[in-house]
Amino acid sequence: MVASRSAKQASLSPSLYSGLHWRSVGPFRAGRVDAVSGVPGRPNEFYLGSVGGGLWKTRNAGRTWKPVFDSQPTLSIGAVAIDPDHGLWVGTGEANTSSDSYAGIGILVSTDGGANFSRVGGDELQNSLVGRIVFDGGNALAATSTGLYRHSIATTSGAWTPVLKPAPCTAAGGAAGVVYISDVAVKPGTAGAVVDAIIGWRAGSNCNGFYESKDGGATFDQVTVGGALNDKDLGRTSIAWSADGSSVYAVVQSASMFNHARTDQGGTILQGIYQSSAGLAGPWNKVAEWRNLANGGSALKAGRGYHPGVQAWYNQFLAVDPQDAKHVYLGLEEVFESTDGGGKWTAVGPYWNFGMPCSTGPQGLDSCQMTTHPDQHAIAMQGNTVFIGNDGGVYSRSRLNHAQYGWTSLNAGLRTLQYYYADAGPVSGGDALWGGLQDNGESLRLPGATTMVSPFGGDGGDTLVDHTNGNRAVVDYVRLDMALTTNGGQSDGTPGSNSFSAI
Repeated sequence: MVASRSAKQASLSPSLYSGLHWRSVGPFRAGRVDAVSGVPGRPNEFYLGSVGGGLWKTRNAGRTWKPVFDSQPTLSIGAVAIDPDHGLWVGTGEANTSSDSYAGIGILVSTDGGANFSRVGGDELQNSLVGRIVFDGGNALAATSTGLYRHSIATTSGAWTPVLKPAPCTAAGGAAGVVYISDVAVKPGTAGAVVDAIIGWRAGSNCNGFYESKDGGATFDQVTVGGALNDKDLGRTSIAWSADGSSVYAVVQSASMFNHARTDQGGTILQGIYQSSAGLAGPWNKVAEWRNLANGGSALKAGRGYHPGVQAWYNQFLAVDPQDAKHVYLGLEEVFESTDGGGKWTAVGPYWNFGMPCSTGPQGLDSCQMTTHPDQHAIAMQGNTVFIGNDGGVYSRSRLNHAQYGWTSLNAGLRTLQYYYADAGPVSGGDALWGGLQDNGESLRLPGATTMVSPFGGDGGDTLVDHTNGNRAVVDYVRLDMALTTNGGQSDGTPGSNSFSAI
């Protein structure tokens, strides 16, 4: 946020706040959303799982949301899925393996639309991270940080059965027992017989690779991969089948780049985007790398050291349009789209509007249409609507819109922001309430205000407020960079103006 009224002095009377008008320079946002799932046959009913704010439900395509998980032992969600009988399955524990990812208590299921939940199985998935749940006939398959597990959907009793958990698995660096299932998918057109899974620990391991089951997910064998895809340098990987089973796509993070920082120009750890028309074994064709994505309208093209895929171990989704085998969505830091099977990519959700061609219009940044918040994690398509979840909440747009921008924020009413720290200090009329937010900067709530503002963007962290003057605050950014304001974060609204100074 920036103040549109002039505030040139380093210290202003708190009474002036009442006359300030704030405008947003980015989309309204919520906290990190890691899972989105629509309900088949009910085009306006969706569920979203946030990594710190629980599970939310909408029956009007995101205009309003209702929390349905607040009474459960954890609010960290990694996966959401709807079984063929409309049962709601919720995997707990965020599977992005970031420093602020919390482990879960397993998988819970509801048969009444989220009114009541029961835990599935015993303690087999306790303290695991659940990244994906798919259904194969009468069974659920759960991709977790400790292996791939299977359970009947007909009952919540009985233990989860490990179906892909090879041993011994040793990660690069010597860590033992790392069996991180980065994705699982049922191949269409096989009557549920063929199930594909990826062991894709971000730093690599002797077990990383592609695995396939031909007995409905009961047993798996490792697949020897051919073509351009290098399965010896496999980090986190996601796959997506076309609905007709004619094509499978993969987004692959490079383990060696992650381990040794051998990034291309210091700016990506993305091995590439691949396509196969011959199943999981390939041969795989490389349809994109970071340069193709950058040249598709990415906001990360120009800056050295931060190109598409720089956080591919953390930001990742992949999906094929159920109605078009060549229409593919890719989530990294930005949202990309291809309508020709990966031949050409467009950054339909750029990282930000700053410096983009639209921002040179007469209204500056306001000349740009709505983009998404950065850092993508989840996608769901239903009818002609595509929903995505990222570090700023949930956004949607028409599946038929292939232009850049044009997203709608669906975050009004969501209470999923992730606070790392909060502090307060007195100002006129009460206390100024400050808070550091994951990837959503600093929040500031002033006495009498009905909404908060965000005077400092990026990643918010530790926050220290003068307990005698709430206009004075020190905020924390990434890599322990700190900044000081003495006037409550006010800016005079001119380009480049900033009331924070580095310390």
